[in-house]
Amino acid sequence: MEKSERALLEEINEGIKQLVGLQAVVGKPEEQQIQILRGMGFDWKFIGVATGMNWDAARKRSERMLKSGKANKNGKVKQSAK
Repeated sequence: MEKSERALLEEINEGIKQLVGLQAVVGKPEEQQIQILRGMGFDWKFIGVATGMNWDAARKRSERMLKSGKANKNGKVKQSAK
């Protein structure tokens, strides 16, 4: 079955999004990688693959960051008040 033009464009768009996400986290610590990728809306499976962690380990680390106040629910780093 042939894919529609729209389906192909969606597939290409998702691939580009993944490449941008991977490029954004190169050389950064694991916690920051998780925060960036969660902020971009990636699921735990992709985050696990991108960080080299088990998806559940990545999810649990994110939960610990939330509890410690290092990140908000979207995985983004909270800005400290200056």
